Amino acid sequence: MPSYTNVISNDAHRKRERTQQLEMTTSDLLDTLQGLVSLFTNSLLTLFVLLGMCLLIPSICCSTLWAVFVSKNSSHYFVRTFFPGKKASKNMSTTIGSMSAIKVMRARATLSCGLGGPDNLALKLFRHSSPLGSETYVCGMQSFLFCFHILERWNIKLTKRIYTDQLTSLIMPQVGSVAYIQARTCWLDDVVEEFVRRHAGSSRKVANIVILGAGFDTRCYRDNLNLKHRGVHTFEVDARGTQREKLKLLQKCGISHQGVIFVECDFSSQNWMDCLLQDGKLDISLPTLFVWEGVTMYLERQTIELTLKLVSNKCASGSCIAFDYLDPTWSMTPTFQHLTARSGEPWLFGATTNDAVEIVLSQGLNIWDHLHGPILRERYLPKRANGQPIGFLGDKFGGFIVAGKVN
Repeated sequence: MPSYTNVISNDAHRKRERTQQLEMTTSDLLDTLQGLVSLFTNSLLTLFVLLGMCLLIPSICCSTLWAVFVSKNSSHYFVRTFFPGKKASKNMSTTIGSMSAIKVMRARATLSCGLGGPDNLALKLFRHSSPLGSETYVCGMQSFLFCFHILERWNIKLTKRIYTDQLTSLIMPQVGSVAYIQARTCWLDDVVEEFVRRHAGSSRKVANIVILGAGFDTRCYRDNLNLKHRGVHTFEVDARGTQREKLKLLQKCGISHQGVIFVECDFSSQNWMDCLLQDGKLDISLPTLFVWEGVTMYLERQTIELTLKLVSNKCASGSCIAFDYLDPTWSMTPTFQHLTARSGEPWLFGATTNDAVEIVLSQGLNIWDHLHGPILRERYLPKRANGQPIGFLGDKFGGFIVAGKVN
């Protein structure tokens, strides 16, 4: 079966916006010069980071000591980092909000507004967010991170290299943090656009779009998708802590969420479909798209299988669920198990390509789209002067799947 997103993702205008590349403009010489410049700019960025962190050490120490001995706040970012024995007993997204969601928002902001990223609201949200979560305040930290963010964006414009991805590639051999988020965001935008074109597109509400584990997703509010006026009911489902932080941030930024139905759910202990039916009044007789972005790695396999089974058993024909997964050969190593556990949001699941296909088919769904590194790099990543992608996305990072129901 042809790829669900093949036609729309290869639209010339959309592709040019994302890859930032015009035909016949490649130059190996220019790319080499930009690479040499990046050696200098990367050194300056590293120096900025080191000096900034040194200046922030007193604030970090005071904030951490206050959290340990006075407020007894085990949700504090640096308490979780430096005192693993005091880490919170449950996933942080259910209480104070998801740090991973904040990192995704920052990655989207890096390539937004003219650098290939489609999320034109991410930079606005990032400016007003708490960079280490609502339970952690470090004097000067937000200003430091925002200055770094601006410098990194200028570095990308100048050198066509992503400094953050160059660093993360040292410990994450299959993905660069910004490149991965860029590819995933663009692909899911294409899934949403294709779904709306097939099932809606008018002012009458004839389909549903549900963002599962929404984090700081902005698809329900962005002008470039315009879901408010295209015949779809929109829902966002997420853990209480993250959702409440998002609502505060939307209000602070002056972004209207009128028409979006918010449903609280702890995915590890509650049935999200029941929450949608009871609290969100979801009409499952309509075709429904479930956007399940960046969630599977935080869930047990049986929870993932149950989610797919619910789509298969309860939803109308034409419904589908779009999600990403990571390959366990790198994502489930002891190093990543340790790092993610200490962050308060442990990775619990990974799948090979064959495993992912088997899981989908075993729950009664068909695979409509299943994309990996090479095609995602070609479609969605901005290009350097020599035509190569500016970030890193390995061939075996995992994959992106649209699983659909046809009666």
